[in-house]
Amino acid sequence: VIVIVLLPMLPSVLDGITIFWVSGMLISMLFAASYHLLLGTSGLLSFGHAAHFGIGAYITAICYREGWGLVPTLGLCLLVSLVAAIVIGLVTLRTSGVQFAILTLAFSMVAHQLTFLFREFTGGDDGISALSPPPLEILGTSIELTIPSEFFRVLAVIVIIGLTMLYLIDRSSLGHVLRSIRDDSIRSQYLGFRPRRYRMVAFALSGTSAGIAGALFVTLNGITTPTTLYWTTSSLPLIMVLIGGMRSFWGALIGAVVYEGLMYLTADVVKGVNIYLGLLVLLVVLFLPNGVVGLRPTLRSLLTRRPGEARERAKNPVPASQPDPGFELEGAHSGR
Repeated sequence: VIVIVLLPMLPSVLDGITIFWVSGMLISMLFAASYHLLLGTSGLLSFGHAAHFGIGAYITAICYREGWGLVPTLGLCLLVSLVAAIVIGLVTLRTSGVQFAILTLAFSMVAHQLTFLFREFTGGDDGISALSPPPLEILGTSIELTIPSEFFRVLAVIVIIGLTMLYLIDRSSLGHVLRSIRDDSIRSQYLGFRPRRYRMVAFALSGTSAGIAGALFVTLNGITTPTTLYWTTSSLPLIMVLIGGMRSFWGALIGAVVYEGLMYLTADVVKGVNIYLGLLVLLVVLFLPNGVVGLRPTLRSLLTRRPGEARERAKNPVPASQPDPGFELEGAHSGR
């Protein structure tokens, strides 16, 4: 609630460059949250999430080039992203595991190559640039979307709505069923659930959310290129989810903040940015397998531990022949 209240006030206290960075961070949070629904909740490792992001980006760029406003553009982007996600899901979800990951990568690479085949629509290598969406009229107020400080408030509202919907899905009965299928699909089938159908719903929702993130990316930057569809773009939400915590919705958001923070701090580094990112991922995988959110239980135990408790345990260890009073075998008091 505090964050929601403070976000609209940021353009009044931050400079334009910082607002631009915070805007990019919000888009990354939506992108990462969409991927969490796929990987963290559903257990589907995708190497082609860039396809959804790029489709949303190119649809938005073409609409802006034709003079469309933000609202109809987002409406068309949502529809096209949903249809594209359903089509891709119908093919890829026939498989699982490594085969699923490779198929999603293949779709992303096909979409990437299509941008070079249809240059008259996509601009080829150069992409579509110099985009200037018309002002957004709300209750008689004109909002210039090309000015980051004015677009920020609109962006914040859209991202908050998107994140809220993804969070509610994650905590809903659909999310619980998806986690059950993720952990044991055979057992879920015995319980009457159809794994492929539920995964199809998750895939469609995830792809649509990523498409909206792509649309916001183009609105903020005023340009899109074939890079938005390349496999390296698919690695970004995966890295964010790994850093924050794969099984946690909030971990995906934290991972996006950490990633964008690293990019901000290393903005002046011409070479070697990926080295820092690679080292960060390496450290997280080796020492924080549950991501940054995995630190919470450790910090909680440190904060709640009484002073000198560790020294007392060291001085008075539990004898090997006696059971730890805090540990109780199942059935010890039931006569079994």
